[in-house]
Amino acid sequence: IGTLLGGGLIMLTSGVSARQFNATVARMDAIHKALLDYSIAFGKLPCPASLTLATTDTNYGTQAASNGDTCMGGTPTANFVSSGGAVEGAVPTRTLKLPDSYMYDTWGHKFRYAVNPDKTASNSFPPASGENCSSTKNIWVKDATGATRTNAAVYALISHGANGHGG
Repeated sequence: IGTLLGGGLIMLTSGVSARQFNATVARMDAIHKALLDYSIAFGKLPCPASLTLATTDTNYGTQAASNGDTCMGGTPTANFVSSGGAVEGAVPTRTLKLPDSYMYDTWGHKFRYAVNPDKTASNSFPPASGENCSSTKNIWVKDATGATRTNAAVYALISHGANGHGG
């Protein structure tokens, strides 16, 4: 009986994990669509939101105020600027007109949203036909071996997975 129960629990656990993974991917797809819709409507990408504000704060889920090309220094503020110049924080769900729950993956961890701040300036997005999108502020995406997949990403949306350590 113990062996049967153990096998059943393994199948149940893997089924729950697959559902959570698929639900997180679906949520990321919805955020991606909202970012594209925003870029079409406003000609730019939004700055990240603060990672530290409580849901009761009026600025929760709103994009950081732009200060030059950094998305930093205003209220609310993004939480991090990389050495390469990309800015990072939370998904600006309220700016994107998404439910507050879309700030989180299905494991309860906040998504991270990083963006090249050059693409948060007015009329900077989408790129003009034939425009070279190379920039020192672009986001580099690497695989598990450390090999570069791209160095031309203008934004990244990251789920940290079930244990909170992934990316």
